[in-house]
Amino acid sequence: MSTGNNQLEEVFSDDTYQLTGVAVSKDGRLFSCYPLWPGPHQYSVVEILPDNGVKPYPDELWNSWQEGDNGKNKWVCVQAVYVDQENNLWVVDPACRTWNRFMTLVLNW
Repeated sequence: MSTGNNQLEEVFSDDTYQLTGVAVSKDGRLFSCYPLWPGPHQYSVVEILPDNGVKPYPDELWNSWQEGDNGKNKWVCVQAVYVDQENNLWVVDPACRTWNRFMTLVLNW
């Protein structure tokens, strides 16, 4: 238990989309993920920029999945992001918006 006077510092907030994961690389790059659940959705994986803006990661194409698309080369419903000790970004995507089928997609960038 910490007894110091450390204060929480808000580094990013999003009042429109529900984010479910955050990962920080060794060089300080900040990533977040948004599942494709009911409600507003724009991107599945983003890099959070120093000006508090977001950039789709790795690009817009990977973040453009629509119903009927093949989910092998696009994010579908990302649940988590993680940066490992070698500074690789891992993305966990079951590639399914509903609970009737699963195709887990774990990618290392």
